[in-house]
Amino acid sequence: MTPPLRSFRFGRFSLSATGIIVLAFSALYLLSLRYYRGASYRDPTSFFFDASRAYERHYSAKRIAEADAFLGAAGDVRPPTRLPGETPKICVGIVTVRRRGDQYVGLTVASLLDGLGEPERKDLLLYLLVGNTDPTQHPIASEKWVETLPDRLLTYSEDNPDFQQIKAWEEGGWYRNKTIYDYTHLMKDCYDTGADYVAMIEDDTLAVKGWLRSAFQALNAVQKRSRGRDWIYLRLFYVDDLLGWNSEEWPRYLAGSLLIWALLTGAMVAAKRRFQTELKSLPNNAIWITSCLFIPAAIASTSWQYGCCSQGLVYPRSIIPDLLERTDLTTDWLVDMMVEKIADHEGWTRWAVVPSLLQHIGATSSKGYGSIFPPTELSTLPGLEKARHPRETTSTSVTSRPSAQCSRFIYLFYTTDPYPPAIFTGLLITLWTWKCFWIVVLQDKLLYLSWLPPFSRSETIANYEAECRPVNWTERPIRSLDGTRLTVCEGRIPAPGDRGREAAADPPRKRKSVVICYFQGNGGSTPLRLPLLSHVLRAIRDMSSSPPGEFDVEYTVVALSYRGYWTSSGRATQRGIELDAQALLEWVSQTFSAPDKDLQLVLWGHSLGAAVASKAALAYLSRADSPNGETSKLPIAGLVLEAPISSIKDMLISLYPQKWLPYRYLWPFSWNNWDVASYLEQMAHWQDRPANPPSENHMDGEAGSLCSQSAAPCSRALPPIFLMSAKEDEVIPPWVADQLEQKAKDLKLDLERKDVPGAMHIEGPLKVDGRKALVNFILKRTARRATDKSLNKYSAH
Repeated sequence: MTPPLRSFRFGRFSLSATGIIVLAFSALYLLSLRYYRGASYRDPTSFFFDASRAYERHYSAKRIAEADAFLGAAGDVRPPTRLPGETPKICVGIVTVRRRGDQYVGLTVASLLDGLGEPERKDLLLYLLVGNTDPTQHPIASEKWVETLPDRLLTYSEDNPDFQQIKAWEEGGWYRNKTIYDYTHLMKDCYDTGADYVAMIEDDTLAVKGWLRSAFQALNAVQKRSRGRDWIYLRLFYVDDLLGWNSEEWPRYLAGSLLIWALLTGAMVAAKRRFQTELKSLPNNAIWITSCLFIPAAIASTSWQYGCCSQGLVYPRSIIPDLLERTDLTTDWLVDMMVEKIADHEGWTRWAVVPSLLQHIGATSSKGYGSIFPPTELSTLPGLEKARHPRETTSTSVTSRPSAQCSRFIYLFYTTDPYPPAIFTGLLITLWTWKCFWIVVLQDKLLYLSWLPPFSRSETIANYEAECRPVNWTERPIRSLDGTRLTVCEGRIPAPGDRGREAAADPPRKRKSVVICYFQGNGGSTPLRLPLLSHVLRAIRDMSSSPPGEFDVEYTVVALSYRGYWTSSGRATQRGIELDAQALLEWVSQTFSAPDKDLQLVLWGHSLGAAVASKAALAYLSRADSPNGETSKLPIAGLVLEAPISSIKDMLISLYPQKWLPYRYLWPFSWNNWDVASYLEQMAHWQDRPANPPSENHMDGEAGSLCSQSAAPCSRALPPIFLMSAKEDEVIPPWVADQLEQKAKDLKLDLERKDVPGAMHIEGPLKVDGRKALVNFILKRTARRATDKSLNKYSAH
């Protein structure tokens, strides 16, 4: 049977665990779909392929300008000088035919040659084949650069034995067959030059600056990695990675998807059975919805056929004879499909440079993908007026796909120019600066985490009532000094001697009352801390059992919810929290003071609350010097600093201990200046100043009072300090407590320290040793005495 659903409240609305899972997965899935729709619209095999946008110009406008300038100066370009018998290292072959619309072959040739030094130009031999049977039909026939930039211009003459077949393919529209013929014919001519490599590049691509250097580096790496195995090409261009379900090897995709589904579903079912108590609020239908709907919907497979298209392939000389021998001119395949089929059949390794060294230019692909636009419409296509500016130079890696039976990828990284390291360094510095800027701007949100854990502001006292018994907690509204509405939780247990005193016939005596003012850390809400405070109150009750006739003490805990926390209004700031703490002490003085009560205060702060408590104690004591400092007559019996921070600077250093990170150096830009060490020093200076004579109602000799025991001249007394540190604190480093202890010794303050073994940041009072030390300090500073019997009784627990 499905267990009852646990509801989570969102203001007036509530959702079950199943509903939360459905919403979370739905949001994640929709975001993923949105991302992949934008990331793979250029992939012809993807579900998200968009033919109207796939071939928009994504090349660099700067590189286009450089290529245009190179073409303009083509008349001054001199061909490289080669010695007789000297063979080039690589022959680049480009087949060009008349296109509908713009012609890009000039930009392709210029981008390949622009930026090459004399040695690189000698290593490269550029062959240009005009594929039209009538070369004069091609627009470049009258352009001057054709005479100077290519090392050789090839055309089909009527003496060619295949001329009639070529013309028939051209006139009959058999472009795929003619494309394969053009491709292999030019490859054979490049092979005859004796070059070590043959690069076949289409006439609508743009080469990045420094492409040849990166290509040679990648080819050297391929030769080392191949270890004598045959490899067919190094790809210089590819479209985006293929993502999703396509026709390639679907049984492998299906098997992998089923395996993923079985593993994730099995893990959820096993976790539900193994951790029944912890996961009791997770219903079975939530598991099966996740298993049967969201896991299959989220499974996708990235194709390892590393992209498509034949825009730029570099073949080793050794593989070309076997490749030409296996070429089928009668096939209806595209060139890249033919090459892939041959590679699959022979088991030849394929390599790719990552990222691409070539970029596509044309709005219409020569492979049949994309839309055909007249020249007048090209300037009106979305994205053409403001071309993107990708990397001008690029870091490259080499990726291999050995065969159809292996999906292993290898990555090697190279740089072409010093620009990529400079760009990377600049980007890193920019990101760091950006993050530092927002850390400074949003420091209040990052420091005062009233929103963590999620939904903590919607918690109530009733959520923790069972864990707090027999302590009764009440929610009290108060106002801060600036009028901000605050909430205080008041908890108490009746004093042990109340009933006996009420039944006795003795005249009434002055009762002693101790109010412990608790200041929480920077995260979470007040109800979350009530069980811990209840533990301490119960321990005080157990350890303060007094025999009949002794002076009875009533202990009360009041926990302040700062502005912006829990149900308090306003926004958390240092100045606002300081006002809130002073308002709490004033409210305690007015609420709990009575003629028949001897009232004392204990200030207890945890983590950031230790700084709040220290500042509140300093302000409370200093107010006695003012003409209307009447509320400061109540003595502060003790100041408890639990896992305290020393300062914002030290907190940043503890959060970011790495010296190379810039965030630890942001403390001068912080407008939150909590500093416990500074507050202790100011309290010591306050103690050294002479005080006004005590009023007649003032109790001499009390810690935290204005004057000590009827001395002349009158001197001040500071409250004793209890410093509790957690040995396993994951937030505050141990040297913070050492620093504060040394500071107190230098100032000659009354400080008692307790290191709680095994305790983490919030566990000091939860451990028996820590709770016992804390309660002993409170009792020693407030009650007449705690009996040895009661102390032994507590120790036994």
